Amino acid sequence: MITERLSLNRCGMPRLRSLLNRTRLLHFACCLIAVMLASTSHRLFAEEITASQKNENSSSETPSISDETVPGLNNVEDDTWLNSDDNIPYYALLQKVAETSPSELRTEANEFLKARQAESKLPTFIDMIRNPAAFRGQPVTLEGHILQVIDFPAEENDYGIERLYEAALFTDDSLSHPTTVVFLEKPENLPIGSQLVEDVAVSGYFLKTYWYNSNDDHTRKAPLILAKTISVRERTPSAASESWGTMIAISVLAAIGILSIVVFRSQLKDQRRLRSAQRNRIDNESITFPDQDS
Repeated sequence: MITERLSLNRCGMPRLRSLLNRTRLLHFACCLIAVMLASTSHRLFAEEITASQKNENSSSETPSISDETVPGLNNVEDDTWLNSDDNIPYYALLQKVAETSPSELRTEANEFLKARQAESKLPTFIDMIRNPAAFRGQPVTLEGHILQVIDFPAEENDYGIERLYEAALFTDDSLSHPTTVVFLEKPENLPIGSQLVEDVAVSGYFLKTYWYNSNDDHTRKAPLILAKTISVRERTPSAASESWGTMIAISVLAAIGILSIVVFRSQLKDQRRLRSAQRNRIDNESITFPDQDS
């Protein structure tokens, strides 16, 4: 019997080890391929967002809105720094968004983005980066989260705009690349600073893709949206979250109750042991009194 078992182990163990080695090798290869694909896709997307110093703008495309609607809009150049030539269409679009009702702007944005996506087949953020001229002066609606909000004085303009706000908006299709939103009115639930603010939405007009200096010492480009304000959705507890909260509270109370019972029973057992020991000591020890003469 012992010889048979040894023979079985000698024959079976190499096969088992070989199978395990093949499984581990296959798993390692799959993980390596997945990491390489993810790294490559993210690098290609990042390279596209990174602004090269060569000005390869899409000015040859015909903007859909002319200077008659927004002065100076036809002269806007993409993939450049913001400069004085952008001031006229910049503030003209801010004035236009201030005069447009939010519901009308959202409706126009939804219609435009729906038609645009059917034509380009691209996510909105990537489409704005690749084809900015097609978005020039057009209404867009974006949703996501904000990581930074600042305020700054407006430059001299013909519309009486004195102060502006700027936010870095991240959408689901932009990965780690922001869209810059400049807006006129800050809601009370949108703090100034670098706090994370989730569930935000903005409707505004696209001006251009512009260069900016990022924190990693690279020159990158971002879409620039001009809006009236940013909406921050108030989170209300849902029925599911309330039920989960109730279940958690009940579980905590039950755990505390069980722990209290265990502690109480343990203390009761200790007291019983102590009393039993005391009785044994009383039964086994004789009580003696000191001699009165001593």
